[in-house]
Amino acid sequence: MTILAVAEDVQGAQPAKPWVEQAKVQYRVAVDRENLLGTLYHFKVVPIGIVIDENGRIVREVSPMDINDGSTREDVERWVAQNILPASWAGAEREISQSAWKTSVETEAEALFRAGMTLLEEGRRDEAIAKFREAFRRDPGNWIIRKQIWALEHPEKFYTGPVDYEWQKKQIERENTELGQ
Repeated sequence: MTILAVAEDVQGAQPAKPWVEQAKVQYRVAVDRENLLGTLYHFKVVPIGIVIDENGRIVREVSPMDINDGSTREDVERWVAQNILPASWAGAEREISQSAWKTSVETEAEALFRAGMTLLEEGRRDEAIAKFREAFRRDPGNWIIRKQIWALEHPEKFYTGPVDYEWQKKQIERENTELGQ
């Protein structure tokens, strides 16, 4: 069994590095700048914990995932050490292939996200944010896109000190009003 943490951040490893160092993780940490995992496994929220067995089957999705939560940590450690799935994980299994079914709107949003990534890599930050916003308007349930926009526009709410969840709640209310939800 292997534990791997993946930071979903279009800005790369640098913004995630302080969090990894602060957490003193004892496992590998990768960075997924392009949301390839979200696309493959069809998840739209971070932080999320995804437990995948040796057959590529998702056996548990935990969101939000807090490995520092005692019971979550115990469940993961037991699964890794003894290969015993906790009873609370029963019924959560789904095949990776099921995640391949996407709506045309989700596919459009992914394409816009990728276009935004290209613009960001070219140093065209404002244009990238505009593309990310367009992607989010297409797929407003996609929290990965939403949080990438927030982190680019308001890095102080994410990368300096604790994440400002109160600010995020206010953003959600404002954005939902703008989207008419």
